[in-house]
Amino acid sequence: MKRHTSRLFVPSVFVVFLFASGLVRANVSSSPTSGVTLIPPQAIRWMPSPVLRRVQVAVMDGNPEKPGSPYTLRLKLPDEFTIPLHWHPDTERLTVLTGVVLFGAGNKMDATKTTALGPGSYIVIPATVRHWVTARGPTIFQVSGAGPFTVNFVK
Repeated sequence: MKRHTSRLFVPSVFVVFLFASGLVRANVSSSPTSGVTLIPPQAIRWMPSPVLRRVQVAVMDGNPEKPGSPYTLRLKLPDEFTIPLHWHPDTERLTVLTGVVLFGAGNKMDATKTTALGPGSYIVIPATVRHWVTARGPTIFQVSGAGPFTVNFVK
């Protein structure tokens, strides 16, 4: 008799487990967008850069001022605008979305030593590497990293 009970017990526990796990999954979200942030282009909130005249900035996600916080920013530069030689204490990840970025790195700005990067280009700039960018045409690029986002201009 005990043998029969144990044979029923194991499948019963398995069925209860499957049922319970199905209930847990069903209660997580009844909406496919729960916890998802969706930002269509027309909803992006552009603000004037507090540091760079004529540049607009949008915080897409996170808090770029909070230490350790992942963030994503977008910068909108007018044609021929140059962000001068600068560096960051953390690695910067930059994705060109529209326009062309003329990217240069080194201890002195030299327009002859830039690389033109168009939409879809991705740049990883290690911490403390001096660099600059110039927009060719109206340009939007995205920067991702972990806060705090700090820009140190080289004089």
